[in-house]
Amino acid sequence: MKKLLVERFQQLAGIKPLYEQEDSSKIKTISLIQGESVDVNIELGKSGPLDGTIISWSNERHTLEFKPDSVIDDHGTEGKDMTFIAISDDEQWVFMVDAKIDTASDIVNYVDWSSLEIDKRDVEIGEQNTLAAAGSGTSFTPGKGMGYMTPKAFKKKRKKD
Repeated sequence: MKKLLVERFQQLAGIKPLYEQEDSSKIKTISLIQGESVDVNIELGKSGPLDGTIISWSNERHTLEFKPDSVIDDHGTEGKDMTFIAISDDEQWVFMVDAKIDTASDIVNYVDWSSLEIDKRDVEIGEQNTLAAAGSGTSFTPGKGMGYMTPKAFKKKRKKD
């Protein structure tokens, strides 16, 4: 009964089960890319639904290796709902998708590709390193004036008898 209800909700949402799809290795969905709905093509990897997956849209095409990020909900012996994240090879894009995991084997049972979100990364690592090398940031130069405190300035003073 529970499985039939889940399949019915998926059917109402327009999600076909894998056994009903013509070619289960290719999926078309609408995903949020920087807050906008965009048609996205997904080609599943040969070693699993989250390894070697190719995601493409417009003039972008990326081969991805998704890694577990966080647990959304733990259903005990029934499995877990988790978020998986991948970063494109050019480090320009971040991909996030939800999946259901079998608790006993840690195998991905189902990937909810309709939950796929794609965002442009804010700051590049190379750009951060360039700023650090250029000397931007704070610096400290010790002073010698009256306002400069030394560690001895905080020493407790003894009472004179």
